[in-house]
Amino acid sequence: MTTYTWEYGSVESGLQFTIVFDDETDQFTVKSLTGSFDLNALWLSDGSATSDGYTLVKSDNNLNMNGDNTIWADGTSTLEPIVWDDYAKLSSPGLGVEGTNKTSFIGSGETQTFDLSDFGLTSFDPTTFDTLGVRATSVNGTGTIKWVDTTPDTGQFEGPGIGLATVTAVDEELNDVSLTASGGQRIVYSAAGAGGTLDLFAFTHDSASLRLRPHLCNPLRGRSRPSTWVLETRPTPMFLVT
Repeated sequence: MTTYTWEYGSVESGLQFTIVFDDETDQFTVKSLTGSFDLNALWLSDGSATSDGYTLVKSDNNLNMNGDNTIWADGTSTLEPIVWDDYAKLSSPGLGVEGTNKTSFIGSGETQTFDLSDFGLTSFDPTTFDTLGVRATSVNGTGTIKWVDTTPDTGQFEGPGIGLATVTAVDEELNDVSLTASGGQRIVYSAAGAGGTLDLFAFTHDSASLRLRPHLCNPLRGRSRPSTWVLETRPTPMFLVT
């Protein structure tokens, strides 16, 4: 499973949100961090100077991304035009009688998940269309946006798996650590990192209360594929990572 995350806006701009595409479920998850908006359409581009060609039907003219778009990168923005290859409509502008109960409306702090079919899509390849535009209206009431992120963050998860933690600290060979828990107390899984390294992540319980509530720990990162990792000891039973 690979996820692709596009990030838009900033706290200072009054609107900040993320869109995550999961290539296993073929779903988009939209989460507002700050502010509210009505998501009307996603625009797709492969980043080239030529378009694959698309037809914006007359009734969707108000969903256009003509002219300069706001390009977001690490919380800062620039203005520039984008050559678009296609668009995928979710809803028409205007909240109508549904108001904030409209399916495409994302309130501040809310998360909504959409299938490809909700956008009229049968497939989506984020490795081709890595530039993702957002056309939204009713932004914090009456605003509109034409926002873009050209570089999604990618993440991989190798689960699910079961690990049985021990109470004796041990050295674990880096290449052997994959969906196992050793060194007592952690469900550990690995994922490919930058520069050929292997990044390790771990789940553990709340050691203060000893409740069996797994949570994601800070990554344990290898700089140059060291031969061993020493994992700390804390008592815990078996966990199921899903």
